[in-house]
Amino acid sequence: MELWQVPLVFSHLPMFPFFDLAHYVASVMALKEQQGAVEVSVRSPVACWFSAMLHCFGGSVLSSLMLAEPPVAFLANGTNILLASSVWYLVFYCPQDRFCQCFAFLPLRLLVAGIAQDVIHSI
Repeated sequence: MELWQVPLVFSHLPMFPFFDLAHYVASVMALKEQQGAVEVSVRSPVACWFSAMLHCFGGSVLSSLMLAEPPVAFLANGTNILLASSVWYLVFYCPQDRFCQCFAFLPLRLLVAGIAQDVIHSI
C-alpha cells in the first residue's frame, strides 16, 4: 500500500467503534492532562467520570440544549457510554499508567488525534 492510499483505507472503516474510540481516548487523555484531574479521580471517582462524560459528549449536550431537547439524551445510547466509561477507567486507573504511556507515544497520539478530529468534523 502506498502512502496516498492510507486516507482511502480510513474512509472505508465503520464509524463505530474505531472513530468513536479515538475520540473518547483523545478527550479523556486531554482531561487527565489538566491540572488536578488525577487528584479528583482519587478523591471522587464519580465526579471524575461525570467530567469525562462531559468531555466525550459535550457536543451532544450543547446541541440538545440549543434544540430544546433533554441534555441527558446522550445517556440513552448505552454502548457509547460503556465504551467511553471503559476508556475513562483505563486512562485513570490502569496499573502503572500503561494505557497512558501507550498513547503518549507520539505517532500513535497523532493518529488518534487525526481520527478524533475527523469525528468532530463529521458531526
